[in-house]
Amino acid sequence: MKRTIITSTLIMMAFSSFGQWTTITTDSSSDAPTGMEGSILEWQYDAVNDDIQFRITCPNLATYANSPSADFSFALPNGTDSGTPSGTHWSSTTPVNKTAEIYTDAGGTPPAQYTYATWGGLYIYEPAGLPTADLCVGTSCVGLNVDVANNQMTYTFDRSGIITDTEMGGSNTAVIGLVMNVGNNVSWSDAITHNSGGASTATFTLTLNGGGNAAINELANDAMTVYPNPASTIIQLQNNKTIHNASIVSLTGEEVLSVSSNQALTSINIESLEKGMYIINYIDEDKALIQQVRFIKL
Repeated sequence: MKRTIITSTLIMMAFSSFGQWTTITTDSSSDAPTGMEGSILEWQYDAVNDDIQFRITCPNLATYANSPSADFSFALPNGTDSGTPSGTHWSSTTPVNKTAEIYTDAGGTPPAQYTYATWGGLYIYEPAGLPTADLCVGTSCVGLNVDVANNQMTYTFDRSGIITDTEMGGSNTAVIGLVMNVGNNVSWSDAITHNSGGASTATFTLTLNGGGNAAINELANDAMTVYPNPASTIIQLQNNKTIHNASIVSLTGEEVLSVSSNQALTSINIESLEKGMYIINYIDEDKALIQQVRFIKL
């Protein structure tokens, strides 16, 4: 059953720790015979929060804004630490180790072609009624933003959900292969990283602690933690510095809660927040960002 997504423009706050968008590949326009079309695939890495974002430009996104979908299959250089065997992506001959299928039609079912081991053995759907969603499988989440005004969809992944420290093979850098499609109405319309049925040569190079905002990274050595994490009502803040101000934002940079205290800020009530992943921005007296810490609201 289809539903309408209330669309919103993706706004990254001025102090976002994400780096620069880098193009992975471009795809010929009008090569999708029917359905949604993708033309540009970009990525960026947030070293502070250890997140990876993918942004897909879809020239006809408005036509399919009620049910856009995407899948991502990753080919890891050292395989998986769980021993899960690689499978061949349904639309490509490229062997892949992990797959995430993200559907925006909550009533949809995965295509029958997906028979190999997938992302944690689960498919990921956007909850109904949310313009911007955080899709969680356990503690691993995917943030989704549909930006019709700019013809773009943006997906935010936990880096460790794509490749763990063990899967990095002891290295700080990994070249990760990618097979990626877009579609609508729980079906795939356009292969972005390859010609459908052929091999994908698309890759991106992940360097841990090598991206993001350098000024914030220098401050990341100060131990600022949030517990419990995940949490449903109250989060406790443990800091080496005295903090009086904090701002909680969604993965798209929208502020959802601001907290100030004359005394040291040690806890925040998060009961009013929707379920999903958020970022706490610790702010000094001059309203400058000190550090960002990610947490999950249950």
